[in-house]
Amino acid sequence: MKQKKALIFEDDELLQELLTRILTDEQFEVTAFSNPTNFIAQCKRCHHRVSDPCFDVLITDNMMPSMSGIEFLEILKDVGCKLADHRKAICSGAWSADDLNRARKCSAKVFDKPYQMDELIQWVVDCRKEKIPL
Repeated sequence: MKQKKALIFEDDELLQELLTRILTDEQFEVTAFSNPTNFIAQCKRCHHRVSDPCFDVLITDNMMPSMSGIEFLEILKDVGCKLADHRKAICSGAWSADDLNRARKCSAKVFDKPYQMDELIQWVVDCRKEKIPL
């Protein structure tokens, strides 16, 4: 069976390390960035198919250097990323009404910081087992 892959965008080093550890414990191969522009520069156009995505799970912080997580998710859509929206999560400890609205329009799972770790872990487990509800 092919190992699941996770992509993390988190500028807080300790939180990035914690998310990496959680996902690794759940059998994901993890790629993490502290700034989404580094990833965007490498990924001008997403070429994967729905049946074979580049990543199986994506978790992004909303408040990061250079661009927000919401802007990042919108850019992914614009470049043709086929990763299902329900396999994307966006996290923030300071949601404005507008940002929360935009995050929900992206159809990503919304998490509040500080995380309810059991909720985040359950979402990750469901992603790994492909039991994410639409």
